[in-house]
Amino acid sequence: MGVTSVSVIAGAESARPSPLVSVVFVTYRRIDLLRETHSSFMATCKYPSIELIVCDDGSPPEVQARIREMEFDKFLLAPRNQGIAANTNKGLLAATGEFVLQLQDDWHCRGPADFIEAGIELMEECKDVCMVQYWREPTFPYPSRMHVTASGRRARVFLDYPGMVASGSGFYIYSDCPHLRRTASRETVGLYSSRKRMSEVEADYCRRFECLEGQRVAIIEGYGGVFQHTGADQTFNWDQKKENIRKRLRAHPVLRHAWNLYCHIRYGRRG
Repeated sequence: MGVTSVSVIAGAESARPSPLVSVVFVTYRRIDLLRETHSSFMATCKYPSIELIVCDDGSPPEVQARIREMEFDKFLLAPRNQGIAANTNKGLLAATGEFVLQLQDDWHCRGPADFIEAGIELMEECKDVCMVQYWREPTFPYPSRMHVTASGRRARVFLDYPGMVASGSGFYIYSDCPHLRRTASRETVGLYSSRKRMSEVEADYCRRFECLEGQRVAIIEGYGGVFQHTGADQTFNWDQKKENIRKRLRAHPVLRHAWNLYCHIRYGRRG
């Protein structure tokens, strides 16, 4: 790990050694989820040139000791909690690869195994594509162009990002869910802003990303479900915690009626 391989990226305009990819694992306290994310990635990904970086946000010493037993190239373990922004930023700044694969600690990798090769091939051919998402199929309802790579993979390259507020879609084109991007984007987009709430950190970065011109996001057909989310029940995101509570209330055979009545009185709608 950490050394550029002599194998080449298929479909690139000119054959060249596989570029180094820095895989940044962002974690806090959830050692069991981190182990699953790490082991599933290592078992699935066959890309030959990777740099593994783990960023921990001040977990207890016994947790950090267990992290040090895992297979990483760089251990960025904070002595105290500084928040999701600082934890992610230190990983992005430490990345030396041409590309960065950003992973939080609660994503099970299930393939296809060549998902990194597929993303790099697309970005080699489409210089305006700076990011490939691996967490949803290409059904994003915004203008796009189709690109077929030299290897025959079909990708949707999105052309316009009206944003969550403007579109009412409920999500932005950017997300810190699993994605591969050019490392140079840390200069064009900048780093994550230090804010108290995790949702504010994410929304701020999303808005800044959507203001960029000529920086496209793509989703490759067949590669939208490379990762499966596993940590919703153990989230530290307060907004997600509230949504989890709402889901449990809606599913409860008795409490759902009281919840619907409350929502009808408070908001004029069902819960």
